Amino acid sequence: MPQYTFIFGNHPVLSLAELCRVFAVGPGEVVSLYPTAVTLKLSLTKNEVLAHLPGLGGTTKICTPLPSVPDQDKENLVHVIVSWLQTIDNTGKLSVGFNYLGPHPLDLNEIAHLAKALVKLRYVLPVGGVHLSAAQITHNQLDNEKGFDLNIIETPTGYALCSTLAVQNVDFYHDRDEGRPLRPSDEGMMPLKLCQILLNLALHGKNPITVSAPLVLDPFCGSGTILQEAMLMGYQTVGSDISKDAINTAQANLIWFAKKFQKWIPLQANYALLTQPAQKIHQALGMEAVSAIVSEGFLGELFLRPPALEQIHHQNQQLIKLYHEVFVALRKVLRPEALIVMSLPYYLQSKVSLLELILDDIKQIGYNLESWFEEDLSARLSVLAIQQPTAYGSYIYSRPRQIIGREIIILSKT
Repeated sequence: MPQYTFIFGNHPVLSLAELCRVFAVGPGEVVSLYPTAVTLKLSLTKNEVLAHLPGLGGTTKICTPLPSVPDQDKENLVHVIVSWLQTIDNTGKLSVGFNYLGPHPLDLNEIAHLAKALVKLRYVLPVGGVHLSAAQITHNQLDNEKGFDLNIIETPTGYALCSTLAVQNVDFYHDRDEGRPLRPSDEGMMPLKLCQILLNLALHGKNPITVSAPLVLDPFCGSGTILQEAMLMGYQTVGSDISKDAINTAQANLIWFAKKFQKWIPLQANYALLTQPAQKIHQALGMEAVSAIVSEGFLGELFLRPPALEQIHHQNQQLIKLYHEVFVALRKVLRPEALIVMSLPYYLQSKVSLLELILDDIKQIGYNLESWFEEDLSARLSVLAIQQPTAYGSYIYSRPRQIIGREIIILSKT
């Protein structure tokens, strides 16, 4: 069975969870797992695997695994790299880009220089970091038959090597994000890659979706970011928001998106927008009409500086009531096999979790909190030096200088 190495983005747990859902990864199909990458056995052709990359928010590269290095001796590392390069049928000079993924320093210039002394090549090194950008890979023609993008991954005992097959198209993300006509400054918009991850978690659950035209709902749609990414994946979407201004913003953005990216949006994809509070969404949609709910929940007041515990407590008391009503309403529109993937507010400095306060209520309403991974994979994850899901089965997503993080949960109906 073919093997492929997937290089993670900035949140390895989210990246791995997305891959496991999209490719329905079973026991024994995780060949190697590192803090920065995973190698999977997949019964798919190279083209079939690469076709998934534009829709994988958590994967920066898809690669072919190469022979590994059993220790961290530099000479052995160079020997394995040179041995691989000598197997390539090429009469001219090879172009090789060098990347490094690991917690400990590695002098890529030294490694590349030692390799060049043994085999005819032109090497390309990262500028100001340890990873080549997608622009560097393309500009230096490392993505054709005479160019190779080599990734050196530190392991507990040595190095894993892989050669890049395809790179995430960062320009396409930029165009879909920065080009939007309306970007409210008072709204913490969800990053597009995170939108993709959450959609994939929701739409590739253990129980297959049984309808031919799945409907995706975002009951706190804001400016429509999740809706546009769901459309790009080919889904019918409905967005609702209590704010008329938010709906007008989403409408303008989605009209722009549907026109500008028409050739990339599957024909069956569409959207509808409703000015409706989330706790009354069942009054506008049919019972069990929705195949997935993906949303950034209402965060409450957006603070300019970390709030005091009294402020957090006051705000959470209001949110507890709101979310009780919201989850009651969402359960009515959710199909039996469907999932909810939602982010809730998490105060980073004080480590106060709204989920902790409402978890028992969520269960009483009629939901299960889904685990992110099968038990055997969770055990393998626990030994890696990366952020893990919380004791409540959630994952905290944050970026530098944020005050309120996103606590991501996956829910199914009991």
